[in-house]
Amino acid sequence: MAEDPYTVLGLNRGATKKDVGRAFRKLAKEHHPDTHPNDPAAEERFKAITAAHDYLIGKGDDLTPRVQAFDHAYAAFGTASDGFDNIRKGDWIEGVPRASASLGADYHWALNDSMNAFVRGNGQWTGKSHGTVLRDDPDYQRAAYFTADASAGLNWDKWEVTAFVKNLNNNHVGIQHPSVQNVSEVYYLRPRTIGVTVNYEF
Repeated sequence: MAEDPYTVLGLNRGATKKDVGRAFRKLAKEHHPDTHPNDPAAEERFKAITAAHDYLIGKGDDLTPRVQAFDHAYAAFGTASDGFDNIRKGDWIEGVPRASASLGADYHWALNDSMNAFVRGNGQWTGKSHGTVLRDDPDYQRAAYFTADASAGLNWDKWEVTAFVKNLNNNHVGIQHPSVQNVSEVYYLRPRTIGVTVNYEF
């Protein structure tokens, strides 16, 4: 697990198996989803408490092997240039944006009895994210970016013809900086793309 189970349960590292059980029962009662309906934060907290309990409770009362295993897992990812572990409590999940938002619009109108026209547009903002747990890696901090798409077309009978533009604002931001076989690369958004599609419904 990514979070320190002792921190999650509010215990120090000298805690016994009984201490873990007591702390779990107290916190589980406080954060149980049944007492916090429609509260996603409480549900996530309850899952973290349960995971910490399950991790620490093993055979026998001696938790030392579990603690050592956890510390070893943390140490395996090394330390950053600031001298602290690369993995820290509260870190973002790799590859998952901190936030995102989208907005779209679609308008149709009749040109005559058999032909309709339409225009569509949408924008997508993707927030910053982390590409790796290694804080000194170029891909650790991924930039936020915005893209917009637009299209217009006609449809009649079973035909539809659409002209489209992808990445209308031609945003050229580098969204990933992976290292492949010790070679640093940069992946950019696809440049502005213009095209036409023709569809027929059978």
